[in-house]
Amino acid sequence: MLKRLFFPVIIFAILFVFQPIESKPQSIQKPFPNSKFDTIDGIRIHYRIWNEDVGQPTRKILFIHGFAGSTFCFRYLYDTLETLGYKIVAIDLPGAGYSDRTLDFNQSHSSRARFLWKFLSALEPEDTTGWRIVGHSMGGGAAEAMAIMEPEHTDKLVLIAGTIFRKSNNMTGTVGFMIRQKKIKKFMVAYVDRNVITYKRFSRMLKSAYKRKPDSSEVLGYLTPLEIVGATKPVAPTDFPHVIYRHSCYRGYPSPLLQP
Repeated sequence: MLKRLFFPVIIFAILFVFQPIESKPQSIQKPFPNSKFDTIDGIRIHYRIWNEDVGQPTRKILFIHGFAGSTFCFRYLYDTLETLGYKIVAIDLPGAGYSDRTLDFNQSHSSRARFLWKFLSALEPEDTTGWRIVGHSMGGGAAEAMAIMEPEHTDKLVLIAGTIFRKSNNMTGTVGFMIRQKKIKKFMVAYVDRNVITYKRFSRMLKSAYKRKPDSSEVLGYLTPLEIVGATKPVAPTDFPHVIYRHSCYRGYPSPLLQP
C-alpha cells in the first residue's frame, strides 16, 4: 500500500511547483525587452513577439511552454528563427510565468487550447494564415488540442516531449483523491514553497538535466517567475490527463519548423 502511494505523493508535490500560495502579491512590469501584456477573459497574459512588424513573415510560430515553464524555456530557438524571418509568439499560460495567477481558469488541455485561439484571434483578428504550433511537455497537450479544434488555422503541429491526450488511472484515482483533500493540499503546497522553489534546489535540478553547472541567469530564468505569487489559494488541476515532468526545456533545433 505504501509503495503504491509513494509515486502519487511525489507527483502531487511536483504538481504544485508553479501554483501560487497565499502571500504578499508581487509583480514585474516588463521581464524582457519584447514583453507584452493583454487581457483575455479577464486574465492578464504575458507574451513575447519577434518580427512583429514584418509584413510577409516566412511562417508564424506559437511556442507553448511545459509544466513550471515560461517563455524563457525556448530561449535557444528565438534568434535563429527571427533571423530567418519567422514571426514568433511565445506565451506564458494562465497561472505560469508572468501571467496572472487565477482560481477561475480551467487548466485542462482543451480549456487552454480555446484560450490560446482566443488570444491569437485578438492578436491578429484579420489574418487567417496558419500557425505552426509548438508545445513542450505539458504544453504539448494544449498544442494538440489547438490543432484538433482549428485544423484550418494550423499549419504544423510540433510536439517536443509532449504530454498529449493520455488517460492515467493513477491521476484520476489515488492522486485525484489526494488533490481534493484540503489539508493534504495545504501541506504539500507549503512544503513545495519552502523546499522546492529555492535557488539551490533549482540549480541542482538544472545541473542534473544539463550535465553541467548552470549559470545564475539560467537558474533565475526559471526561478523568478515561480516566486511571483498572488494572494490566492492554490488549486489542483484535477483534470490533468497525464503529467510528465521535465527539469529542462528543449535545447536542440526543431527541424520540422523549417520544412516547407
